[in-house]
Amino acid sequence: MSGIIDFTYDKENDIVIAHPKWNIATVEDCKIWYQQWDSYMSQFHRKMDIILELKDFNVEDSVSLEWGEYRARLNMNYFRFSYRLNNNLNTGIYTRSSAIRYNVSFDEAKDIESAYEAIKEDRRKAGIT
Repeated sequence: MSGIIDFTYDKENDIVIAHPKWNIATVEDCKIWYQQWDSYMSQFHRKMDIILELKDFNVEDSVSLEWGEYRARLNMNYFRFSYRLNNNLNTGIYTRSSAIRYNVSFDEAKDIESAYEAIKEDRRKAGIT
């Protein structure tokens, strides 16, 4: 059975908060998961700053390489600054592996407030207001 992603757009801060509720176990899961992201993110017509709440998200070992490719494409196409919260150990390893292989973000924050502050600091450093 497919999972879902709960998206919230914080218009005031221009940040998307995503809470995927998934156990990625097959390549088909990767495709459906990516399509959920694509369907939501394409409305913005630009890269967005993202906070990912991952307490209900898992990637199975058997599909970690394929998921890493989809994850990298997601980062390249839709994410500007992104922070992850509550990554489980295995998924955190797959996230970092994907980040290294494809040169995309794997930043983490301890809580949502820290993620907001980190994004604001990233914007400041980049000269984005």
